[in-house]
Formats: sequence, structure tokens, C-alpha cells
Amino acid sequence: MALLAFGIGALGWVFKERLRGRPVRPELVAVACATLPYAHFAFARADVGHLAQGIYPMLLGIFILLATLRTWASKLILSVLTAAVSLFILAAWQPGILARTQDGWRQINVSGSTISMDPGTADAVQLLRDLTGRYAPEGRTVLVLPFWPGAYPLLEREAPLWEIYALSPRTEDFQRAEIERIKNADPGFVLVFNMAMDSREALRFSNSHRLMDDYIRAHFEPVQPTPDPAYQIYKALPKAKINPTSEKVVD
Repeated sequence: MALLAFGIGALGWVFKERLRGRPVRPELVAVACATLPYAHFAFARADVGHLAQGIYPMLLGIFILLATLRTWASKLILSVLTAAVSLFILAAWQPGILARTQDGWRQINVSGSTISMDPGTADAVQLLRDLTGRYAPEGRTVLVLPFWPGAYPLLEREAPLWEIYALSPRTEDFQRAEIERIKNADPGFVLVFNMAMDSREALRFSNSHRLMDDYIRAHFEPVQPTPDPAYQIYKALPKAKINPTSEKVVD
């Protein structure tokens, strides 16, 4: 809630000072304008990771306000206090600390950079690369649903769909348009992470995008076994004749 309070309060104060003809520090205007747009990360998913993505403008604003204090001692004390509170809250979530205190972290090369990853993330990256090498070599399109948009830059592929973060339920017309994009893209494989996001069944892909899920099941072949029960992996069917009237695969 502090993100909303700071964003609204800072914008109100900036406009009030402007109307009174008083100058406002440009860096404070910048963070005031950026706080509310960044806040959507925290409200999209109420967890520490998403709060961390949305809190930067507010943190910058706090330090800008601290810089306006008159005494050097006040600036130092409040800055150290702010940093200490942040460290206390987030130390247990900091990847650099976790990589040194937990077992199983691995070094993975991504686009020329070596990145430390927790075991779950490293396994997911390896799975995507294995599937790509097996079913979508030589730049063939892949389809990863509903909420791994990072898979496409990781695999150096373009996303075949308009909706790369498919969490919200969609209308039948929207899904039919996406199905046409799948047909045109002809992906080599499809990976559906069919998990009930935030334990909400309505956000499970097979429920929120039922037409698309039905199309994938009918036009792609399941790959078994899968490393995780939530993963539904499909490969493209062998080249076959398509009946244009029924859209069914025939021998």
C-alpha cells in the first residue's frame, strides 16, 4: 500500500508545487511519475519477488528525500537504517546469498553470460533446450504456455502468439485468433505448464484457455514421460493430409 500512497502523494505534491510556481527537483518528478506504473508488478502477484520489481522508484524517492536533509549525520543515519531494514527483509531471498548457502545451484550459460541458477530453474532451462534440440531444430518455432515468456529469448525464438503471458481468462474469439497464429507458426513442440496459479482453478490454462488447450491436444502428440506432473509436453504430428472441412488429421 505504501507504493500507492507514495505514488499518489508524490504526484500531488509535484503538481501542487508547480501550481504555486515553486521549482521541484527533476529526479523527484521522475520517480513520482514512475512509481504508479511500476506498482502494477506488486499488485499482479503479491509476493516478495514482484514487490522487489515494483519498489525501485519508491526507494529512489526515499533516498532523494533523504538527500534534502540539512545535516550530514541525519542523512547517514536514515540511509543506513533504510538499507539495513531492506537487507534484513530480503537477505533470505537474495539469489547471491542462496547460491552460497544452498546445495544444487548450477552455472548455466545464457546468451554468452554465465548465470547461477537454483536447481528448479536450471532443470527447466535444460528441459527447454533438450526439447528444442529434439523437436524444433534449425530455428523452428516453439510454443511455451502460459507464463514462461523468458523461454523465447532463452531459445532465441520469436513468440508465435500475441499473448505471451496467458494468465487471464480469454474469450472464444480471442482464442480462435490465437489458434490461427499457432497454425501459421507450426511449432515443433508445445509445453503447457498446466498449474492452478495461486491455487485458483480458473487460472489453470486448461480452464482459462479451453479452446486453445483442446486444439493443442487434438493437433499435437503427447510426449511421455514428463519430469513434472504439471508439465504437458506435445510434439508436432508427422506430416499428414489435413481435411480442410473437418480439420482432422487423416492417413
